[in-house]
Amino acid sequence: MKRFWAAVALGLCLAGSGADAAIFQTTFTGTIVSGNDDTGVFGTPNADYVGQSFVATYVFDNSLGNHVPNAVGEALFSGDQFGTPTALVSATFELNGHTVSFDGNWYAIANALSNQNGHYLIMDTPPTPTFAHGMDNQLGVPFPVDVGVPFSATGHGGGGISYFDPGQSATFNFDTTSIDVRILGGAVPEPQTWAMLIVGFSLCGAFARATRSGHPAP
Repeated sequence: MKRFWAAVALGLCLAGSGADAAIFQTTFTGTIVSGNDDTGVFGTPNADYVGQSFVATYVFDNSLGNHVPNAVGEALFSGDQFGTPTALVSATFELNGHTVSFDGNWYAIANALSNQNGHYLIMDTPPTPTFAHGMDNQLGVPFPVDVGVPFSATGHGGGGISYFDPGQSATFNFDTTSIDVRILGGAVPEPQTWAMLIVGFSLCGAFARATRSGHPAP
């Protein structure tokens, strides 16, 4: 009986202490090379932003959505369109002193591809805002092929962003000069995971006390 409870305790301890998938942040920086802010999403309508700096930041929960490997890397698909909770925690694009935030409940994709790293597509339930961002792998360095792997590089690479909302639109092409992927922390456990954590650690404690006293755990 003692061996049985030892096995149960060990199993739940391991389950409770296992590493959760990480929340990761991807940040792109660069400068605008062409495009137009038709309706003033980032300030004045039809203003010329060529040469201005931008920062695009995405935060994803790597434990959500579907990870789909392919010949050149991996893609993380999530959102109502794919029948999963969105993996997107937040997405922002900063330009001309303005920051626009986006949700991805309908469609949120993060790609890590050896030939085109950092391709992100964010979409709320139509017809709410659509936010698309692609960055070609032209920085002159090899990219990891797993979503969320810490990574940073500098150089020059093409890319573009499009924003569409009823009555608002902006589309830009840019020169990406840096990419940084970093881990922010562990993913938030689901309720059933919390229950297993509590039971597991309780049994771990009971088993440890029983081991010290020389008596089997109840």
